[in-house]
Amino acid sequence: MGFMPLRIGILGQALAPLALGTMAVTVLAMVGIYSQVAIQRRDEALRDILHDATARYDHEQVLFAQVNHQIIHCRRLLEERLALGLPIRHAISRTSDGSRRLLPAAGQAPLAAFITAPTVDDALQIRAAGLAADLVAELGPAWTAYPSNLTITIPGRWLVGWGADPVALVETLLPDDPLLLPAERELLSVPGAVRWSRTFLEPASERWLIAAGATVDIPDLGRVLITQVVPADTILARVSQGQEIVQDTVVFDSADRMLAHNRLGKAIRAAGGELTLALSGDPLLMRLRSVIPSDSAEAVALVVDPAGQGWFGVSRYPEPGWTTVTFHPAEIVQLQASAAARSVLYIGLLLLVAQTFLLIGVLRWRVSRPLRRLVSATAELAAGRPGPILDPTRQDEIGELSAAFAAMSQAVAQREAELHQALKHLREREEHARALVASAADAVLLLVDGRVAEANPRAGSLFGCAETALLGLTLGELSPKQQADGSPTAAGLAKHLAALADSGSVHFPWRHQRRDATEFEAEIGLAQVALPGPERLLAVIRDVTERNRLQERLRQGEKMESLGQLAGGIAHDFNNMLTGILGSAQLIKICPPGSAKIQSYADIIITTSMRSADLTRTLLTFARKGRASSTRIDVHQILKEARQLLERSIDKRIRITVRPAAESAWIKGDAAQLQNALINLALNARDAMPEGGDLFLTTTNCTLDETQAARLTPTITAGHYLEIVVQDTGSGIPLAILPRIFEPFFTTKVQGKGTGIGLASVYGTVQNHRGAIQVESRPGAGSTFRLWLPQATTDLPTTGVQSRPAPGPRVGTILVVDDEAVIRANARAMLGAVGWDVLEACDGVEAVEIFTREQARISATLIDMEMPRMRGIDCLREMKRLNPHVVAVLCTGYIREGSEGDMLEAGFHSVLAKPYLPDDLIHALDKALAKRNPSL
Repeated sequence: MGFMPLRIGILGQALAPLALGTMAVTVLAMVGIYSQVAIQRRDEALRDILHDATARYDHEQVLFAQVNHQIIHCRRLLEERLALGLPIRHAISRTSDGSRRLLPAAGQAPLAAFITAPTVDDALQIRAAGLAADLVAELGPAWTAYPSNLTITIPGRWLVGWGADPVALVETLLPDDPLLLPAERELLSVPGAVRWSRTFLEPASERWLIAAGATVDIPDLGRVLITQVVPADTILARVSQGQEIVQDTVVFDSADRMLAHNRLGKAIRAAGGELTLALSGDPLLMRLRSVIPSDSAEAVALVVDPAGQGWFGVSRYPEPGWTTVTFHPAEIVQLQASAAARSVLYIGLLLLVAQTFLLIGVLRWRVSRPLRRLVSATAELAAGRPGPILDPTRQDEIGELSAAFAAMSQAVAQREAELHQALKHLREREEHARALVASAADAVLLLVDGRVAEANPRAGSLFGCAETALLGLTLGELSPKQQADGSPTAAGLAKHLAALADSGSVHFPWRHQRRDATEFEAEIGLAQVALPGPERLLAVIRDVTERNRLQERLRQGEKMESLGQLAGGIAHDFNNMLTGILGSAQLIKICPPGSAKIQSYADIIITTSMRSADLTRTLLTFARKGRASSTRIDVHQILKEARQLLERSIDKRIRITVRPAAESAWIKGDAAQLQNALINLALNARDAMPEGGDLFLTTTNCTLDETQAARLTPTITAGHYLEIVVQDTGSGIPLAILPRIFEPFFTTKVQGKGTGIGLASVYGTVQNHRGAIQVESRPGAGSTFRLWLPQATTDLPTTGVQSRPAPGPRVGTILVVDDEAVIRANARAMLGAVGWDVLEACDGVEAVEIFTREQARISATLIDMEMPRMRGIDCLREMKRLNPHVVAVLCTGYIREGSEGDMLEAGFHSVLAKPYLPDDLIHALDKALAKRNPSL
């Protein structure tokens, strides 16, 4: 189809003047906007200059403050190390010139040390220099405030340092050099806080420097100076960093001397002891000096160049009294403003071009296009193909052709409607399938060749990421390396996939891992998807963490029910003990002074109190919550503790007999769970003997072969087992209900007398310990429960009696933190009796305040757990922020959460249970201090 020439006609003549007028107005608006934008961008550039000067000031002030902090930190560490008498790791060798030197070899850290010839045989000074070298070697790599130029020195005796400059200094020192420049020696005159020296010129490198230093007086050593040197050219490099265009930047000191610059070349020279500007005639240098009046108190300023050639960004630093000035030429600022404003011109030009093309397009659309459509429709109709549908409302030839196309267009529209409806049904089915997966309460993953190809939103929320982040991962990458039972994840997946190949679908428990590395318990259903092509698996994952938690609460509820049944007998036993304690205390009060009976009464109080404490610890162990542990435990000890609880709580007419016949009673498991199971069995036996009877607890060792193990339960294997027998002479269990006794919530007791979860929890405990349980019973002949638990491979050594603390006086101060005044008073008396000084705090907040003031003299802290305002664990954390090496002993009657191991991991050196005897307290503190300093 050929191009039809554009004929403007009357429409073009009407639109042409309007278009030309619009263009003229647009040009005038562009010129005005350009001027305003140029001025605005120049003002923004000046604000950016002032902002940069402020940012440089803030940045450098932070680093100057960091230098002060580092020196104070180094001084404190040096004092501690000199006082502790630590061994020396860096030896300083004697050299042929009569001095001692330590210089780094090639590739080693820049550590250097120098001991003058007159001091070369002074053992005390040599040891102090060695300890200083060890400290510098530790601190130097960690300090980030400027290149490390850390030095520690006693003028005229020795010097150690870290960094290139100290190494160069030690290499050039003569045996009797004074070690410090005059400006640095001035820092020795005033001890105490960190001071900054005056600016001085380093002769060897001709660099302007300033030193920050602090002193410490050490007995028998002298005054030690710790310095950190800051070069002026380093400041220059830092403030010049990040400049898009290299500007003229100069560093001045408080005496208006130029210390460093980045563009004008070497300008500082020393002549006759006076400092002069080698390029003092340069006009820019003269202007730089004129814009920083010494009497100005402003820290940051933007100053106009007196010559009108630009602006100066000025930053003045109180410490070390330096000023940086950066010159910003006017032509660069104006160039940047003009470049930004030129975008307005480009936009205006683009509008003009668009307007022109729009005018042409309208003419072509309204005039030439209908003519082309008419030609095209005629040609298509002549060839027998459907042509374009023309406007039937037009009163021209196109309107007449529309009627001819109407029937044909109707047929096409009907067919399109049918196809659209079919496509709609297909999309609806796809959306229904997607909605079902998206709304599922469980995570759904489609695995193609073992990797995630699709995931629903629940999968993303379950694994803690967007569902797209799961694509390409495998089930192994969404799981920890080991499962809850300790087996490798890869081996477990291989086993389940093999079972899937045989059956087509599997369902198994699993432990998964979220993207933030937290783990959760889940159940997985895997099914094969029968489609041609690569292997496809559908995985449905359900988070069962909450369900397992509720089951744990259910078991804990049964434990509390058992504990409630024990409470009456235990209260009776406690009242007996309290009667003995109160009676003995009253008898002591009425005994005449010096009576020999006082000692016997005091022994009764101590013995009865310790029996009460033992009973309390047994109850806490029985009622313990939390995740089951897996440690080697002595079943005979568990039986002994269970018997103590039962004898104090059940009917006295029931005789309890323990027969520990097993030679080895060690198993691997959870002591609290096993004790709870045994007590549940004993309480069931008690209910079967309302008139009294006998309860036997027996242990034996046995070996099960594969046949015997399979007969008991398919879940155990052949091996060595500990058999526990719980036998009673009660009423027995009817044969009809015997198969159901281990079902959850099944009970034959009247309402309110049982929950039906006691024996179910016993069964669960045995299963958790990879064991088996069976029951034999007949009505009127009692019941016998037999438990088989795998023996531990090796026995744990028998715990010995705690050794008494070593005799002799103690030196130091102990901080006692407890909210009970009587406990603090007793602790003060016990500790003071062996020589310790004691500080007291009534809660954690007061303890932190005392520790902040007195940490230098505090040897160890004795902290209670449960206190008002701040708990013991939080108190320790605050102390560790002040001193990571704090020695702390936890003294508590009950750990509300966690275990003793958790407390040791949190930072306590040992745990002392209340109540305690003086020897227990002294031994716990000796043990904690020995961990801090093994030589004690």
